[in-house]
Amino acid sequence: MSSFEIKCDSPSLIQRCTRHTVYNISSTPMYNATSLQSIPIDSDTSSLSNGDVIIYDNSTNQWTYGSTSPSSIASYGQMFALSGQNVSIPGNGTFVPITGMSSITSLNNNVTFSEDPPSTLTVVNTGIYTLTVGVDGSSSANNVDITSDIFINGITEPRFSLSRHFQQNGDVGSVSCSGLISLTQGDSITLRFASTVGTTFNTHNINVTLLQVS
Repeated sequence: MSSFEIKCDSPSLIQRCTRHTVYNISSTPMYNATSLQSIPIDSDTSSLSNGDVIIYDNSTNQWTYGSTSPSSIASYGQMFALSGQNVSIPGNGTFVPITGMSSITSLNNNVTFSEDPPSTLTVVNTGIYTLTVGVDGSSSANNVDITSDIFINGITEPRFSLSRHFQQNGDVGSVSCSGLISLTQGDSITLRFASTVGTTFNTHNINVTLLQVS
């Protein structure tokens, strides 16, 4: 563990501190934290204010502080489709993207949603993300396999491919998966569908979510 952060809720209290004990919280189990050393805090803390982030870096044995830090910037976002956002699939093995999905701007941070079309999530920060996909709906055709797949910059990502067989018209089925993926600034994520025969996928709920973990 190279660094950790403390959020400043009481600047006057921190300004009165002269030393801080650093704990190794990466030990297992975590509650057996081991005191490493006591390290002087920078004496110039007069500019601290509520909400500031205080960071101790083990690699330099120094404290820094401010309103934000690069490691505290979270990246997350989502796009979704509710009942009635249907997808017409030709059934020749061609993947067609879903359009008309929605997103809640206040629940996105450093991940942008756009309807180009198709419905697209674009990442702002390079990193490792958890990508979660959930698809729920029904088919207008009998005896059909419907596959959904995540595409990154227009290229399929097989690890997030999901398939469901629908025996009868109107049968309802759902599939989901979650996994880690490395994404680069500017990468675009779309969801596309293919089927074994021509059909309309009647959407009940679709959700694509990104959460940066590193």
